[in-house]
Amino acid sequence: MNKGETGEKVEVSTERCCESVKAAGKRKEYRVSKSPGLYFRVTPHDVKSWSLVYTDKRTGKKRRLDLGRYIPGQDKIKVEEREGVTLAKARQLAKEHVADIGNGADPARGVTLRRESITFRELAEKKLKAMGTSLGGRPRRSVGNYQSMLERHVYPRIG
Repeated sequence: MNKGETGEKVEVSTERCCESVKAAGKRKEYRVSKSPGLYFRVTPHDVKSWSLVYTDKRTGKKRRLDLGRYIPGQDKIKVEEREGVTLAKARQLAKEHVADIGNGADPARGVTLRRESITFRELAEKKLKAMGTSLGGRPRRSVGNYQSMLERHVYPRIG
């Protein structure tokens, strides 16, 4: 928990607080009032984000789950490229994850597993490479055709 310049504990409780808080030289973390485990992080470059800190029941270790970036004025601006997580949305996400954690889940582990898993594109490219010239009697150009179809039709939709 960070302390303000006068040494008191600093909490974020409103959208206005989120907009006005600054890091002042190093990354700071502010507790969000009325939301156990929810923290508001601010970097020296004024990047603001939400995280949930909890204890994994199986290991007893502290874990951190990033919930997303905060973009000031999100309620006023409805532009798709600037989607962020508001204070209300962060509280809702934290509440949902805390309920899951209470049931024995570890949401940070799920994120780690998704990062480590292979994508469809990686699997398809691996298969095409393995196929090489041996296509079970099919001409070699079939590999190129498959690659072209995947790039035009499949990858843009599912990656």
